[in-house]
Amino acid sequence: WLKQVTIDLWIDQAGFRTLRPSMSELHASVDATGDTSSGITSGVAEFTPMRTETFACRYTTVDGLPTLEVLCVGCDMSHDCIS
Repeated sequence: WLKQVTIDLWIDQAGFRTLRPSMSELHASVDATGDTSSGITSGVAEFTPMRTETFACRYTTVDGLPTLEVLCVGCDMSHDCIS
């Protein structure tokens, strides 16, 4: 089911220069030793960038460092996975 999932990162530097790289599923593994009677399993999913991008961020004493502000799944902004 992860084949169709995208992860969107919203990275912000000092209130502007918003960067929005998107990631898609590369590889997933499921732990088959857990309790699967509830349908909930555990595992690890690796995501890779959908396209190669380069972002230029300024660094001076007055500019803040880039900060990950929002992480959402499938462009669903109604649910922020960081908060």
